[in-house]
Amino acid sequence: MAIRDFQSYMNPVLDVLGDGEERSVRATIDAVGDRTGIGPDDLLEMLPSGRQPLFYNRVSWAITFLSKAALIERTRRGHIRIQERGRAALTANATVRMKYLEQFGEYQEFRRRDTVRVDAGAVPDPGSNHELDPREAIERAERALRDSLADDVLDRLRTIAPTSFENVVVDLLVAIYGGSGERVGRAGDGGIDGVVKQDRLGLDHVYVQAKRWAGSVGGDEIRKFAGGLEMQFARKGVFMTTSHFTAQAKVFADRSDKRIVLVDGPELARLMIEHRIGVRDEATFVIRAIDNDYFDSV
Repeated sequence: MAIRDFQSYMNPVLDVLGDGEERSVRATIDAVGDRTGIGPDDLLEMLPSGRQPLFYNRVSWAITFLSKAALIERTRRGHIRIQERGRAALTANATVRMKYLEQFGEYQEFRRRDTVRVDAGAVPDPGSNHELDPREAIERAERALRDSLADDVLDRLRTIAPTSFENVVVDLLVAIYGGSGERVGRAGDGGIDGVVKQDRLGLDHVYVQAKRWAGSVGGDEIRKFAGGLEMQFARKGVFMTTSHFTAQAKVFADRSDKRIVLVDGPELARLMIEHRIGVRDEATFVIRAIDNDYFDSV
């Protein structure tokens, strides 16, 4: 059986998870293959890059979109489970594709970051009049992949241990500022979780506080951080969180006599991707264009 577009595997994923049990992504994909009659030869078909099986890629994208619409949830690393919306879709015998997911606010927010999300196997919407030239399609696809990766990075940050999160933040600041860094995180540190020494002699320091929170960070927390900087006789600090900052927190940081930079969850994920912290290069595409200078000179 030929491998279909990723939307066609949304219903089979829900069928597999319909019993409510937590499953690994790998086991889910294998079960979808069994239910849809994917043969051994089909499983060997690779993406054009040759880095991933095509079927695995298609079902993985189906899982991604279902999770963004809260039909399924990522329970822990590499594991998923159906949610109430997914059960409702099964009960209603709904045909679940991207159009169906558009009714949910979480999915709308996910899509709002970019108007078109494309993967290598997506089939364009036949009702759409918007046609992209190949270069624009590639650029939009790259943004879609980057946004999805940012979400995955944040999901992972929210599940690691607090000390591991502090180490990640220190590694990121070293990648940004250079120098060397260490996690502090001990009693009497005034709320300071790490420090980056920007020069070998230790003349310039950047102090950091890392909060792996679900709720927003308010002004009181930034005020405490400023007090911690004062205890260290420090001038510069970075407060990083997996969540967001309240308006009060931003106003206090702007008005403080310390130089305090606030980095929320989306910005943290973007910086990690940009500086290759916790991510790796999977594929590289080179776009070549005609060299007019060459042809003019021959």
